[in-house]
Amino acid sequence: MVSTKPGWLQTDLSRDPCSSSFDCSGPPSSEACVGAETGREFGVRIYSVKDQYIREYTERDWAKVAGSDRDHWVQRFRAEGPRATVEASHALFEHARSARGDFPGARYVAADLGAQVRLKQLLDRAAHAFAIR
Repeated sequence: MVSTKPGWLQTDLSRDPCSSSFDCSGPPSSEACVGAETGREFGVRIYSVKDQYIREYTERDWAKVAGSDRDHWVQRFRAEGPRATVEASHALFEHARSARGDFPGARYVAADLGAQVRLKQLLDRAAHAFAIR
């Protein structure tokens, strides 16, 4: 699979620039997080980004990115079966939980339940329509 990520995404993301080895209390730079209190109160880290990186991102070949993503999941599904997508969904859930400890909130759960009920209604209607043919 061809990497379509810009250079800044290919760096080692396991090293947190806002860890104790970096001083985040000073002015923003390309290597340190912005000391914006508005971001910190929500547990969000805000990083300064070079214009070049924004241009690379916006000018990328989005069709190629989508194709690469699709190819990746086809290969994973063929190799691992449905387990691959289940594990990915669990990883995304855990990531959301680590970013927001209250995830999923009550509003999210209510909206999700409403969508599930509506989907069930549509499936029931479709099943009934095919049963009477």
